[in-house]
Amino acid sequence: MLPLQLKNEISSLVFSDSHKALLLNADNTYKIKFSKYLYNSYLNQKEFNGTSFFSAMEAFENFIKTNNLKISLSDFIVSKNVLPEIFIDYVSQSKSRFSDFKIICDNKNLNDYLIGLLEEGLPNMDFIGYLINDETYNFTTLQEKIESMISGNKLTVTNFPELIKTYKLISKSKPLPTQLTTTQVQTLISGIKEESKASYYDLIAMGLVNQQINTAYSEGLDEEVAQVIEYYMTYGKLLLLSKDWGSDLLRKTVKAMTIKSLGTEMQILEVLPFFEEIRTAISITPESLLEELSLWDESIPNIKFDNIEAQIPKFNFYKYSTETKNKLTEHINKVAIEKLKTIPETDLYAQRNTATHYWLNCAAILIENNTIKTLPDNLTDFSKSILVEIASGVQPIPATNSILDRIIKKASKSKLQPTIKKICDEFCNKTKAINPSLFVYFAENFDFINKMTSRSGDITRNILNDVFSNPTCSKLILDNSSGYIKKINEAGDDAEDLKSKIYQMLQNNPTDELINFASAIGVKNEKEPDNEEVKE
Repeated sequence: MLPLQLKNEISSLVFSDSHKALLLNADNTYKIKFSKYLYNSYLNQKEFNGTSFFSAMEAFENFIKTNNLKISLSDFIVSKNVLPEIFIDYVSQSKSRFSDFKIICDNKNLNDYLIGLLEEGLPNMDFIGYLINDETYNFTTLQEKIESMISGNKLTVTNFPELIKTYKLISKSKPLPTQLTTTQVQTLISGIKEESKASYYDLIAMGLVNQQINTAYSEGLDEEVAQVIEYYMTYGKLLLLSKDWGSDLLRKTVKAMTIKSLGTEMQILEVLPFFEEIRTAISITPESLLEELSLWDESIPNIKFDNIEAQIPKFNFYKYSTETKNKLTEHINKVAIEKLKTIPETDLYAQRNTATHYWLNCAAILIENNTIKTLPDNLTDFSKSILVEIASGVQPIPATNSILDRIIKKASKSKLQPTIKKICDEFCNKTKAINPSLFVYFAENFDFINKMTSRSGDITRNILNDVFSNPTCSKLILDNSSGYIKKINEAGDDAEDLKSKIYQMLQNNPTDELINFASAIGVKNEKEPDNEEVKE
């Protein structure tokens, strides 16, 4: 019976139940023969239709797979060249599978057909997105015609929506090479209402980049515009525009681009110097913006030793770079430390009391967050100079956690020790005058008395004797008594003035700590009877 069936003309592009029955019940030889006949019948329909052909072939293919039939459609599928309108219909239906069944269209004919429809209005052009990566199809002439229409002011409310969609699909450049004028944007947006979603968002985006349309923000509008705005201005320039123009919608749009990493083009060297202004303008956390900028890792090496200060003009940036860890911040911190090492100690010293000095603030911030592990030599020398000036009374004692305090405390104590001993020598020689504040500072931070291996007499006579009457100093000495007791006992006769002073203090306020300390250095409180008197 099957040979008779092959004589019957198949008059429609439908994979019918009778076709299914024949395929299931025929032997293998006739299955293949019938399949080829069925395919050729579809292919040669007088009223060939792209949508119907793909639907029939897809159903045919699925039936073969579902029933595990030993039929390979690829063995007999051949190319069929169709008219542009049929091809458009076919691709619109088949989408990413448009090449599977080899329906093709001459490239020139397709371009000419679409060009002929431009002014009147293109059909739904979503199909073209499936063709742009296929080498068979090139839309250069269509793009040139679209650009000519924009330049020639031939855009209308009717033809614009599909035209701009097509231009975005086929252009290999962002932003688009040919942009609408502000007049064109204004004219079109007044006629295209929000219902025409895609083109409306494009026009809003154009108006924002031209700073001509400050449309009020509405829920979701920023996210829609964020999807298309880079066709009209690069992400990097949008970041810069957001700091210069106070449009709420623009700033929310750029924020949406940043949070969702929608941007595709940015020069990090153009953007980074304005980090704080951009961050503030688009109301985003430093961490979020740093994470976004770090994605441009190919540009990161352009931040170099000789441009680091220009790229990071505000030292507060280092608070962000030390708190957020990524490729960008690690590179910036590394370059900043290398640059910091080269700043002359004399330059740092000259600016020691300038609260806004770039490199001193940079150092303090990098130290605070332990990004600098070891203080560079120039800052160590700087610390020595500051300590000498503090001891001389020229430089105030640094406030806790101040810039100078952080830098000095980060310096290696062993490297500072020669300077500390020299300072102590000068206090001993009276070439520098000790006072309670200086004693407390150098004792608490450097244990400067106990670090001295000699001059116990001078230390006792010219330092301890001068400060012991101060309550803060005496408490510090009593709280750390062992080293001081040793120095006083080593001092011999040089300790007599101090012992007399401590004796008088015992008469006025004999605390347990003072009594014990006095006893250890041989000072007896005569108000208390000694052991001999008790025995008598």
